[in-house]
Amino acid sequence: MSNTPQYLRAALLCSVALLGCDNSTNNKVEPDDVEHLADLSGVWQQRGYARVLDVEGAELVEYHVTDVSCVRTGVVTERDVFAAHDRVRQAGESFSWYEAGGFTRYDFDQIEQLPAGCVDAGQLHDPAENFAALWELFNENYAYFAERGVDWDAVRERFSGAAAEAKSSEELFGIVSEMLGDLNDGHVYVWDGGQLGFLSGSLGDTWMQWAGQFEGEPVSNPTDPRRDFIEDMRGYVVSDVLADEGTTGFYGALQWGFASEGVGYLNVLEMAAPELQEMPLPQALDELDVVMERVLGEFSGADAVVLDVRFNQGGADSMGYGIASWFTAGDVLVSRKRAFAHDWLEPQDIVISGKGNAAFTGPVTVLTSRNTISAAETFALAMRELPNATLVGERTYGVFSDVLLRTLPNGWYVALSNEAYESPRGEIFEAQGVPPDVAAAWDETRSYYENLDATMQAALGVLR
Repeated sequence: MSNTPQYLRAALLCSVALLGCDNSTNNKVEPDDVEHLADLSGVWQQRGYARVLDVEGAELVEYHVTDVSCVRTGVVTERDVFAAHDRVRQAGESFSWYEAGGFTRYDFDQIEQLPAGCVDAGQLHDPAENFAALWELFNENYAYFAERGVDWDAVRERFSGAAAEAKSSEELFGIVSEMLGDLNDGHVYVWDGGQLGFLSGSLGDTWMQWAGQFEGEPVSNPTDPRRDFIEDMRGYVVSDVLADEGTTGFYGALQWGFASEGVGYLNVLEMAAPELQEMPLPQALDELDVVMERVLGEFSGADAVVLDVRFNQGGADSMGYGIASWFTAGDVLVSRKRAFAHDWLEPQDIVISGKGNAAFTGPVTVLTSRNTISAAETFALAMRELPNATLVGERTYGVFSDVLLRTLPNGWYVALSNEAYESPRGEIFEAQGVPPDVAAAWDETRSYYENLDATMQAALGVLR
């Protein structure tokens, strides 16, 4: 374990690949709690998600697999496994676990042996074999070729020859980047672990409009190009929306105060501030509840609330559901989640538990934009199901799926969208974005900040 790079441990322990419940589990066997990793000794294939686990004694080895590849990515100790997961239960030849504090179950089935031909990550550099592994990873798991208008078989025909003849890693990376660019999916990217990185989708229309105000390079840190945008919007909220009288809390992720007389305002700037990324999820959710109780306490005299996620680039879905739970007294089915692996797996209900008498159940408007992204979109999808909430603004960005992060034989990291977050009525807004109830379209004749102010006035107008 000491020789396993930290980023590999994080990829396994805090995996963004979450699996919906599959009703094919053997229901005749009552599941038992698993207390020791050795109780799971054997080889286990996850339902979907291109992953196999090999458990022996007090260690677990992870493999990323397709029909044409098998890559050994890292070793995790028993202590770290149980620190990162809870509700670990075994039923016969199947077991399941949850990310600690999470809402989605991962299911695994026992298989006889590892796939043939497994290699360590970074061991195999043949360009044709790595291209084949990447193409097959998407072929088996990517859920949105039709929605993105891409013929994946035609893509292979177009690029496989050039990939096989690539004379360097840089040349192969360029070919792969061009191939994935057609997907225009903000959750699709490839990274060589060093200097080469490629994101398929844009940074968002609102980000582009913000960046258009500046001459030259608009960001100070190209490895985190959205950070300057977030910081700039934090300043805008403090000065323009809250008139320097608001409060910033929860590690800078929340800002609140009053937008006008009787109207509380809460800006949810991030679903995972940098300081929260190293914190166990259960602890973060507990701290979030403490802050939200304070926020609603300060809103005790408010007639209505504006929730602003126009600048929220995403993070942890659980954070958004945690916030949404403070705006309903009872339990609400807000979404269903399912994964794709050759075909759609069975969906899992996502239900938020309301806060009873502590909840704010008056009118709420939720401000959205084309830079309401990922976990901010699952939050908007959830708020859409509350009878007291109205979405105002623009469609969201359109990337809901958790990022499935997998490793190629040459050690490159590849991310893709393999899940659907559906409304309770079966609506899927991937590649489209959640539509607002009240549209407030961007007006190119106005300045960037005039547009932000106009959207804010539209939200207040709904509440009048």
